[in-house]
Amino acid sequence: MKFKLANRLITIGWSTVNTLSGSVFSVLLSILVIRYCSKELWGSMVQILLWFGLVSHVIYFGNQNLLLREFSLMPKSISENWSKCLQSRALVFILISLVLFCIPINLKLKLILFLYLAANFIYRSYDVTILFKRQFLISLILEAGGFIIITTYILIERKNLSLNRLVAVFAAAEVLKTTLIYMIYKSEFKIEGLKPNLAYFTLALPFFLLEFTGLLQSKTDLICVTSFLQKDKIAQYQVYINFLLIVQSAAGFILAPFIKNIYRLNGTSIKKLALIFFGIGLALAFGSMFFINLFIRYFYHFTIPPITLVAGAFFIIPIYYYTIVIYRMIKSNHQKTIILLNIAGAIISFVLNIILIPICGYGIGGAIFAISITQWVMLLFYFICSKKLLIQ
Repeated sequence: MKFKLANRLITIGWSTVNTLSGSVFSVLLSILVIRYCSKELWGSMVQILLWFGLVSHVIYFGNQNLLLREFSLMPKSISENWSKCLQSRALVFILISLVLFCIPINLKLKLILFLYLAANFIYRSYDVTILFKRQFLISLILEAGGFIIITTYILIERKNLSLNRLVAVFAAAEVLKTTLIYMIYKSEFKIEGLKPNLAYFTLALPFFLLEFTGLLQSKTDLICVTSFLQKDKIAQYQVYINFLLIVQSAAGFILAPFIKNIYRLNGTSIKKLALIFFGIGLALAFGSMFFINLFIRYFYHFTIPPITLVAGAFFIIPIYYYTIVIYRMIKSNHQKTIILLNIAGAIISFVLNIILIPICGYGIGGAIFAISITQWVMLLFYFICSKKLLIQ
């Protein structure tokens, strides 16, 4: 029994490290670019990474959650189902690529982004395999390798680093990671010709909508920030929000070992647990602000105003309440409600950002206030849902 528990904790630990690695590497890269090059360059890169991430998510199209279900139900057809999904999503990749070449940016950057997107399309297709087989160490090693390549290039070329060169090294790292992961899994998973199955999109659509609306709600602020603020402010905002999101993500890591138990609780128990977890979030949010502020001042050489730090703490807290409610709503088949709430959250965040960013003098404070208010409105929505939808 103890051996099984130890194995489970080790698996959760590797999963947590693997999930957090992307945010940690992003923080470290931002330090390098901001300190050795300029905040403006990192601000421009944030814009590229934002839209690249959204497009990548569209191409992914609910792949992971759909395949996790299919792998579990049909373990003898894992390779076949993986290949069918890849071929179907290739159609989306082709359409997105055509749109990319119509965007009014220089041809060199278009070609670099196309290469980056093509490698990412293949690389992310293996995410579900790593998750299903729990081979998190493979992913962590590849991500660390990509990070080392980018870091080395930045340090060598820091005096001559341009946006095109920075995007190019990100693309080169992605190509290398894709090549290596293909070599690792080539005997298990075959990449065959283009034979898209339109039925895939019908099956994957609910998963895609649930994931994409959640992503859109979480990225609306950054979309507004990249549209309204100067490049140096974009860089500062991305740095600060990254730290806030890391503290937010702790909610999922803490709950991960107990999701099965949460699904078994009745509505009354869910409400009590959500309130307890809300208190944990309150302590973590305000406790983390001291360390976040200290880290930013020391490594990035800029300061966050005290009122913006407080607003950041209030941004963190609500998710510690409504994450538990969301798990129970999924168990009770209320996914459509979650999608509608995600869309409502994105709209509220967009409206508040375009109002508050100018009012606060086009600094990062306006965006932080906007997303903090949005989070508390979302908490109110989910509190109402917990009253009306959850079974007592």
